Amino acid sequence: MHNLIKSIHTSDIILILEKWLALGLFIQLLGSLVFDHGYRTWVYFGFYLPLILLFLVNWKNILSELKINSTLYLLLFSFIFYYSLSNLWSDNSNLSNELKASLLCILYIVGVSIISKKEQLLYITLSATLIYVALFSLLFIVQNYLINNQELNHRLSNTGFEGWNSLNHPQVFAIYLGTFFTLGIMLLRIKTPSIIKIILFIASILILIAAFFTYSRTMWIALFFTLLCYLYINKYHTILRYGTLLLLSSSTIILFIFPEIFDRFIYRDGLSFRPQNWLLTLSYIVDKPLLGYGSNATFHYTVTQMVNGIKLSCIIPHPHNLYLSIFYFSGLIGLTLYLAMLTKLLVSVKKYLHDDFVWLALGILLFSLSVQLFEIAEIVTKPNKYYMIMWLPIGIFIGRKVHLTTSPKELKTVYSRSVNK
Repeated sequence: MHNLIKSIHTSDIILILEKWLALGLFIQLLGSLVFDHGYRTWVYFGFYLPLILLFLVNWKNILSELKINSTLYLLLFSFIFYYSLSNLWSDNSNLSNELKASLLCILYIVGVSIISKKEQLLYITLSATLIYVALFSLLFIVQNYLINNQELNHRLSNTGFEGWNSLNHPQVFAIYLGTFFTLGIMLLRIKTPSIIKIILFIASILILIAAFFTYSRTMWIALFFTLLCYLYINKYHTILRYGTLLLLSSSTIILFIFPEIFDRFIYRDGLSFRPQNWLLTLSYIVDKPLLGYGSNATFHYTVTQMVNGIKLSCIIPHPHNLYLSIFYFSGLIGLTLYLAMLTKLLVSVKKYLHDDFVWLALGILLFSLSVQLFEIAEIVTKPNKYYMIMWLPIGIFIGRKVHLTTSPKELKTVYSRSVNK
């Protein structure tokens, strides 16, 4: 009887900590949009503290679940910690800070995987975050274009409110919103009451409208690539097929009806110095191809290009391509580890595509892989907006794999209806 009472007591504590962890994930995902300062303090308290407590209470089960994804975790650990250790030969060395960032990345993935084993908890957390982002998106559009009277061709790059939002660049804002739009579309796969699907669909459209006004070409390229991959893998899903055609046609019509918008997308600054930036980065990589320059090394170069007969110059703070960035900072070894980790992840995902949450993780990951061709400076950092585009989908997949592996009897009877329970 004493053991039974102790067991019940422990299970209750674990349940409370898991809900606290889910609240922390909600704060982490929404935080970049809301907080200008103090964001990480909230994340440490809301996400990492309950995660540490869960380790203390339930460490045996957590360690046993890590073994299920041992190969993927090994590749993750190898890439993340090697990337941080490369700081040893950086001209801006701060190894303790880099190792702390590595640990926070790994713990984040583990924390998300714990939440992802519980369908209802994961669904509620992601849906609530999506709805809040949609409401804020609507608020930001009203604040910028109706209250602040910004011109229609003004790039939406911040909230328009003093002291809000750490996403103070239109490209960063676009990637954040584009990730949530992808998340919203993938949530529609999950079997829930029609009213919930309608709410999530409206929320996704509001987010897409806000993303449109960032005038980010990178985001649109990534969205179309994600949708096309989804259609191909999912045997040309009817709704998504017509949705893609609608998106293409409506976007084209808008571009021609509003010439100032067309100018914003096409003629504003050519290719935004991307080709020059990539060639310059490669020229420096050749000097240190194997080990790279070390994480957090100096990258501060000036590139030029001709646009409409005018010579433009721009100071580039990063390569504007994550693959080149990893190559530059951690060399061929770091890039090989990163690509090996991605390959293992994508190969593993194929086996579990009967699970809608795995589809959700795959959708965000595909969007991420596309964006990485044009943006994102680095991903081995302390908690920030880029966690959701890389580490979130990996954590979701790992958690789903644990659930599907340890609960094989539920595959055909529980999964797609679990959210309705």
